[in-house]
Amino acid sequence: MIMNVFRNAAIGVLISAVAAPSFALSSLQVSSWKQATSHPIRPEIDIMSTRTLSAAETDTSARSALADSVIYTYAPPNSHQAYPIQSIPGASIVPTAYFRSLTDLSSALSSGALTGYRAVLLDLEDWSFTPISEQENIPGTYAAAQKLLAGTGITLIGSPGIKYAIQVAPYVNVLDLQIQRYEFDSAEYLAQATRLAEGVRAVAPAIKITAGVSTNPPAGVASAWTMFKAYAVAGSIVNGLWMNVPTPGPGCPTCSAYNPNAANIFFDMLGNRLT
Repeated sequence: MIMNVFRNAAIGVLISAVAAPSFALSSLQVSSWKQATSHPIRPEIDIMSTRTLSAAETDTSARSALADSVIYTYAPPNSHQAYPIQSIPGASIVPTAYFRSLTDLSSALSSGALTGYRAVLLDLEDWSFTPISEQENIPGTYAAAQKLLAGTGITLIGSPGIKYAIQVAPYVNVLDLQIQRYEFDSAEYLAQATRLAEGVRAVAPAIKITAGVSTNPPAGVASAWTMFKAYAVAGSIVNGLWMNVPTPGPGCPTCSAYNPNAANIFFDMLGNRLT
């Protein structure tokens, strides 16, 4: 409790000391930016690893930020074990299976390994974990995944590279926009979120959309404030966020050391400012 008091006090000092963003904005845009960061939108959906959620649920303000949301929580393959999750008052925690290929998803479904899971996170990208045959037609692979899961009641979450986002949208229930690389520039982050969300909803009006934030995207190590101001300005455009707290390894060879503290402070900021 004492630690939380000191940390929350530090957050207050940090926020009050940060002026409007350095990029050029009109007075109306600055006003909108200040309004967004002062009164952020509560996420309807949160996506995060069990490790990240386990750390966040120990903090009172973070729990407040996550209350009343649907939390899809997963353990990345070959990254770390699943961490025990207790509960977040008012939140619906959805056990989510994570796959980087349709081949692995199909095998898991056939073997009964999806028993107990209520969602599947399918992360198909131009990387070594997704077979070349699937990379050649990523939208078509998501369409096949939709057909595979039809009738199971399992929610399909898509996380392709942003160049495929609009094409993939008709085949998934939830779509993550991997725009975390832009979080260091709130104006660009907002522009990307707006452009992609408009395109996605044009082809899939009922879809839920999350925006990616990360403690250490390829562009560098992000502070809690960096993530917060980016998400705050885009929060009214999307339905929630994916909090990425990657660890160095095959899935993220350029990542710096695992740093959950930035994520915890981000949720502190969000919890303290929600109205």
